[in-house]
Amino acid sequence: MFRPSVIVAVSILLTPVVDIGAAFAAEHRCDAAVEQILQDLPGISARVESVSYNRQRAHGDGAENRTIGWDVWVRLAGFDGALVLDLTRRCNARQIYTRGKDTLPDIRSYCA
Repeated sequence: MFRPSVIVAVSILLTPVVDIGAAFAAEHRCDAAVEQILQDLPGISARVESVSYNRQRAHGDGAENRTIGWDVWVRLAGFDGALVLDLTRRCNARQIYTRGKDTLPDIRSYCA
């Protein structure tokens, strides 16, 4: 017979993993804003391979769970690095930059 603690541990291990960042971004409907930003950048939207969301959280004063924005990492075909969209909670762009080896015209670059 299994002990209750073993059953709980097994059920936790079998629980599907959810991408929290994407779930929060979907909740705030950032997909349309991200799509519009990518369409506004010349030659970018056709090169998109993947898009992932990372939640930005507040720091200090016990507010660590409060969302203050999103980092959206965009992987592009034939690009060594990523295009990063820094968005507010309401999905407005604060800044757009690249990370990694490659660069894009008219977009600030931070080497990784």
